[in-house]
Amino acid sequence: MVGNDFELLCDKEYELARREAFEGLDRELVNIRETYAQAGLLMSSPRAQAVVDAVLARFDRVLKGFERSYLGKWADGQREFEEIDYEWLKTSATSKLDAEVLEVKTRVQNELWEPTIALVRYAGQAEVEARTRRTKVFEKIEILRLERRETTVFNEGDNTSYRPLPRATEVLPLPLVASAKELFAGQTGMSGPQIFEFFSRYSGDIAKMRYGAGVPSRKELFVTFLESLPVEIQRKVLLELCEGFPMKTPPPQSSVEELREKIRGVPVPGILGKAVETIDVAYVTRQWEKLSARLPEDPEGAITSARSLLESVCLHVLRSFGKNTDHAGDLPALYRATAEALQLSPKREDESAIRQILGSCAGIAQGVAALRNQFGDAHGRLGSDAERRLAHLAANAVWALCTFLIESLEAGRKKSSQATA
Repeated sequence: MVGNDFELLCDKEYELARREAFEGLDRELVNIRETYAQAGLLMSSPRAQAVVDAVLARFDRVLKGFERSYLGKWADGQREFEEIDYEWLKTSATSKLDAEVLEVKTRVQNELWEPTIALVRYAGQAEVEARTRRTKVFEKIEILRLERRETTVFNEGDNTSYRPLPRATEVLPLPLVASAKELFAGQTGMSGPQIFEFFSRYSGDIAKMRYGAGVPSRKELFVTFLESLPVEIQRKVLLELCEGFPMKTPPPQSSVEELREKIRGVPVPGILGKAVETIDVAYVTRQWEKLSARLPEDPEGAITSARSLLESVCLHVLRSFGKNTDHAGDLPALYRATAEALQLSPKREDESAIRQILGSCAGIAQGVAALRNQFGDAHGRLGSDAERRLAHLAANAVWALCTFLIESLEAGRKKSSQATA
């Protein structure tokens, strides 16, 4: 964890590196100006480009200084790297380097301030290029995070080593699993530790294991873990991966869509249909309590559980009406069908307040479906604990919505029974 003394040390080292990076720049710019003035090219594009190149070269030194002063503290592997350190690095990079990007633009602008608009665009171009180079620092921070996490998981492997799991009695079709294996565990898919992390959400046995010696290839590992789960969970796992997962290089969207359609074509197993028959308000509350317990340590897992709860309730409602339930993987569409079956879709003739509330219910389904993929952006806008707070908000919203749906279903049944009595 980063302490005040450590932060002060990093800041001082960086400030020293920053000053050294810009030493002599003014003299260099004067030389460029004089050289091009003598050639009659003072207001030319070549001179403007020479200025941009000179300023960006100094900016590159600033970036290297930041990497040495901040990221370099974990280079030897002796210092423990925690999630809070990752957040601190991202915050430090944002506050320090965003200011330097603007400094690049200002220096170029000041140097090229001539009575012509011909050179104005170069300041903007310099800013864009500086932002591009700044982004690479954030990529290095993410790589550091993954490397240290992978090292930690590997070192823990001796205590809870990998072991093969028995295959479930019922599995998804082989071609479908083969496609998923290539997309999510192939050349650009999840790493070994990521596969462990992902499947641990669905299996206590997998959660006890750690990545280490004796682990098979990523593809074999993916299939083994997937087919060890009940078939209805296999289906849900693949649909979640289709929604998105932070892989180094995401698979082609067209291939993901094709796989999603294949999954939708697989009938929902009968065991799932039996399970949802028992869904009521008490069931919703129990599931909410379980996912709420996951919030402090696993906000992404809590959101996954919240999404699954809303999906199960919607499927239950639709089956109660004998409606088509082939919306797996598309939660917003599934909710719209559910709201329509319960006559909860906002109508033009409804009061404004009612339309707003019912419309917001649809927004909850839409937001929960997309929230997990937005966690990374939330850090920068809302703070380091944004994932937990957003997950808490979403979990409570899903609980309220699911309760409302079940109560609406039960109220409709009661009304029908009274009408036929």
